[in-house]
Amino acid sequence: MRSISAKLFLSLIVLGGVVFLGGSIVRTSVIYDIYLPGTLVRKPFLSDAQVNYSIRIYALTAFYTMLGYAATLIGAIGATIQYKHIFRKNGGIFMAAVLFYCCMPIEVYLMIFDLKLLRYTNAVPFEALIKGNELQILLGQRLNTYSSSVDFLIALASFSAMLLIVWQPLSKN
Repeated sequence: MRSISAKLFLSLIVLGGVVFLGGSIVRTSVIYDIYLPGTLVRKPFLSDAQVNYSIRIYALTAFYTMLGYAATLIGAIGATIQYKHIFRKNGGIFMAAVLFYCCMPIEVYLMIFDLKLLRYTNAVPFEALIKGNELQILLGQRLNTYSSSVDFLIALASFSAMLLIVWQPLSKN
């Protein structure tokens, strides 16, 4: 029988993971909708107000995505401590933990850029958001080829970890 703390850690993983992965998908679709595919060139038919709203939504949803990741991280650390004996019996759960912990430093690195963008969008008046050069620099740092590729790989690793937990292909049973 599972203890209350084990159920709490597993609940944090599930709820935080849903918020984190769902938020990541929403954020990606919002920000890339304002640019021409494969570039950081704004779509010409979008007004400044539409771009401002999209950037603000992208930046504000970073907060919720980070909270989801923090909950997932706390739950994963707690569950790893509680269930370390299961890793020997079930390699799928071990591989899911390895995938999660390998992606953690990269995700924290990307969150640093998200925090900079969030602070900038909250400090600058709405009308002046896209007028300055600093926003383009911040978006360029966050949306460059390296960051976008790594973000996609993290999403694939997260989905793979979930499938490993559900299917448990490396179980000794």
